[in-house]
Amino acid sequence: MKRGLFLGTFQPYMHQHRAVLEQIGQNVDELIVGITGAQISHELYAPFTAGERVQMVSADLRDFEIPVYVLPIEDIKRSSLLVSHIVSLVPEFSVVYSADSLVRRLFREAGYIVNSPDIDDSTLQERWCRLALDSEKWDELIPESTKAVIRGHDGISRMKKIAETDY
Repeated sequence: MKRGLFLGTFQPYMHQHRAVLEQIGQNVDELIVGITGAQISHELYAPFTAGERVQMVSADLRDFEIPVYVLPIEDIKRSSLLVSHIVSLVPEFSVVYSADSLVRRLFREAGYIVNSPDIDDSTLQERWCRLALDSEKWDELIPESTKAVIRGHDGISRMKKIAETDY
């Protein structure tokens, strides 16, 4: 059995994430979705908690063709320990998918097969945040399940409050 690991921040989970996961799903028997930066939330480009992001991803992948495990992963700031940290938190896997060049390099050095999905999480995230703060079109890039989570947690108001200055 071939199990893949896809790492991303999912701030928030978007249509493009689903498209990439569907492509990956054609090449593996099971998929682990690692939600990185689990300890970060309530920041302008990282407004959602790990639990909210788990909800977003899990809700959209209910109908996925293969088994999916959605797990939060806290970041550590020691590159030499990153791979062992992630390996200790998730089920065994044989292939890694990440858009982050450092993560890809570290997993390759550790002997894993590594692929770069066709997605730029940070650019997507930035674009979505601009839409959320500046227009009513914030929901164009995200699936219904993500919209429901964001509305349920009053996420747009949270982001606008975060974007305000304290002076």
